[in-house]
Amino acid sequence: MHITKTVVIEVKGRPSPWANQPHEGIWRKLIAEKARELVPSQWPPETIPSRVEVDFRMTKHRRGDLDNLAKPVLDTLFRQSRASKHPVACFFQCDDFHLSELVLRRKLVESEEEEGARISIEFADSCPGNRHEGSEPLLGVGE
Repeated sequence: MHITKTVVIEVKGRPSPWANQPHEGIWRKLIAEKARELVPSQWPPETIPSRVEVDFRMTKHRRGDLDNLAKPVLDTLFRQSRASKHPVACFFQCDDFHLSELVLRRKLVESEEEEGARISIEFADSCPGNRHEGSEPLLGVGE
């Protein structure tokens, strides 16, 4: 597998774990807004995501298991195989099951103004059957 492109999305705001309403919906919208600035202009359409790295920045007062913090990020950026009740941006038309590596870190910060996440997505050359043919990026949040 050959890495062809890396896209970095810097999101400011309160990271929210999966199933934490209403904060999860707000967090997903923030992710979508930042992703919209980069995608699809930087999306390598003939490649698949192989690695996602997320560095969460949170105050010590915020709670959430790392795996539950990752779910809203992945579900916003990648197509879901099932219907979702949340607004979805879905910038990359492949399921996150194509990922071969997921790296999650949490860093404590002093203030809420410093909270957010750095999301790095590495793309590899596509393999036959890994890309969903004829799919277009869906850019509308809640449309």
